Parts: sequence; C-alpha cells; structure tokens
Amino acid sequence: MLHFTGSPDSLQSIYLAHFEERTNLILLTGTDRLRTADFTARTNPNVPS
Repeated sequence: MLHFTGSPDSLQSIYLAHFEERTNLILLTGTDRLRTADFTARTNPNVPS
C-alpha cells in the first residue's frame, strides 16, 4: 500500500502522468498494428486489399 504525503494536486498529477503513459502506449501499439497490417497487405498477394 502506498501512502502519499503530498497534496491532492500532486496525487492527481501522478495519476494523470500514469494515465498519459498508458494512453501513449496504447496509441503506439495501435499504430504498430496498423503498420504491420498495411505491410502484410502489400507484401502478401493472398491478402485482398
């Protein structure tokens, strides 16, 4: 269990930083998936475009 001695503002900024990090990770992963799918479609003649 973590105990925060800071103000609610610092707690909120910690939470927001974590949230932002997760969001960026999700966006990056999504972009990578799209890129991979696009690459596969262009290099594999069996995939209908």
